[in-house]
Amino acid sequence: KNGAVSLSIIANDDLEGSGISSMAVANGTPQCNSLVYEPVREQLAWQLPGTDGVHTITVCIRDRAGNVAPVTDSVILDTAPPEGELIVSDGAYSIDTRISFQADTLIPDGVTMAYTLGFLDCNTSREEECLPYTNELQRIDARRDGRYELSLCLRDAAGNINKFVESVEVDLRDPTGFLVVNQGARYATEQAVTVNVTASDDVVMMKMSNADVRCNDEVGYIPLNLAHQHTLIDQDGESTIFGCLKKPSGRYIKLEPVTITLDRSLPSADGFRT
Repeated sequence: KNGAVSLSIIANDDLEGSGISSMAVANGTPQCNSLVYEPVREQLAWQLPGTDGVHTITVCIRDRAGNVAPVTDSVILDTAPPEGELIVSDGAYSIDTRISFQADTLIPDGVTMAYTLGFLDCNTSREEECLPYTNELQRIDARRDGRYELSLCLRDAAGNINKFVESVEVDLRDPTGFLVVNQGARYATEQAVTVNVTASDDVVMMKMSNADVRCNDEVGYIPLNLAHQHTLIDQDGESTIFGCLKKPSGRYIKLEPVTITLDRSLPSADGFRT
């Protein structure tokens, strides 16, 4: 993967030949008569050109009579780490202890992978810890709620490594809270009322409605407002306000509805005595 290769050279001459005398080695396919010869070595450390791709190595074998025979072989130089991605199914949050994720790479041939919750040293991962690459959904158990680092290592056939890390918050607890309308008043003389929201610290979104709500529906959520200005239905009488609170993880709670009576009619009297 870094261009350094080891050449194993086996040179033989016919029994009636003059015998092998020397060799020359070069990258590419040069003419043998243009090379510098040296004594034959069975093992030779060799450096390929620096560019990735297919490289040809030529070994010219010369006997004592001056006859020359070229031998060529090719090798693929790959110094680039495998491109890829770690995809956590539920994004930065999981509402289950089993975190679902996928590994993705553009060129899967010969790629292996290893993963864990927490730190993973890709350079020291043992070969038996690596699995054949797959983009199928994987699951790993976080055991309890909290923040985790999900680590993935991809290793290609040349030994190049790429590491991917994603933070995942495991959230197993629903939010808490309650509503108070007009500071607990029983009556309102205007449609516009103030709904005071008490919510646990991890709440970021809320939903208010004059009709029953579905908290698992994304429609209608707005940023949390602890003093929400709400408009009652345009009809005197008892009005009910429904609400939901939601955390960044998507966990939600349907709040206990609150009621208030809208009374906009003026009092009247038939007369009075003095």
